[in-house]
Amino acid sequence: MRSRWSIAVVVLLGLCTPVRLNAQAYRNTWFRVTGRYHFSEKMMADIEWQHRRQQGYNNENPFHTELLSSMRPWVYYSFNQHIRIDASPIAYYSLHSAIKNKEDAGKKPLSEYRSTLGISFKQSLTKKLGIGGRIMAEYRNFSSTGDIVRGRARVDIHYDMGKQYKLVWQGEELLNITGTAPDHVFDHSRLSASVNKQFGRRYHVELGYIYISRLLPGDSFIRREHNIFLNMMIDIKRNIKTTS
Repeated sequence: MRSRWSIAVVVLLGLCTPVRLNAQAYRNTWFRVTGRYHFSEKMMADIEWQHRRQQGYNNENPFHTELLSSMRPWVYYSFNQHIRIDASPIAYYSLHSAIKNKEDAGKKPLSEYRSTLGISFKQSLTKKLGIGGRIMAEYRNFSSTGDIVRGRARVDIHYDMGKQYKLVWQGEELLNITGTAPDHVFDHSRLSASVNKQFGRRYHVELGYIYISRLLPGDSFIRREHNIFLNMMIDIKRNIKTTS
């Protein structure tokens, strides 16, 4: 079991040390801690804390300076084992400027309040292999700029390796629907690969890599980002009686 986990970590860390593609390639690190509680067979809720860091000006240290901090609650309602409603009534984000110039490091962070509603689905293809997806709309209220409505669409493939390990591949597109200039409809796209490990009944750890193509406001070029992420979850389940 330990050897399988070690091999997965080595492979993912290898992916996280990419060759520089061009002058617009950046490295970041993302961290997330989630507490989950199951109210019933159909309903559960999360409280999620997130922290991201970025490289500094003229260095490639992905832990150098803060990029984002957030606190977000989620509520989920499952109609059945395939379809679920995902809602985050209100979330708070502290957004620091992406470091492009030396002056960006001294800018004050921007505050954002975000409301999100979406629907997700999953479908097993075989005993070990499955697919899923999610479509969401986000209302983003900023402290000093105009509000934005953003759409998100994600597809994923997951493979159960056994022994409480799972591999996940995801692709997601994020588009600005209102609140931006016509040449900034594209926000960013994500491609990711990760390995999940469950420890006992309550604890989950996910380690992965995300490649992002991003168009920042005011830019005419695509910014390319290489991100390592680490997610941890505590999953609290009541003794829920299942319905037949």
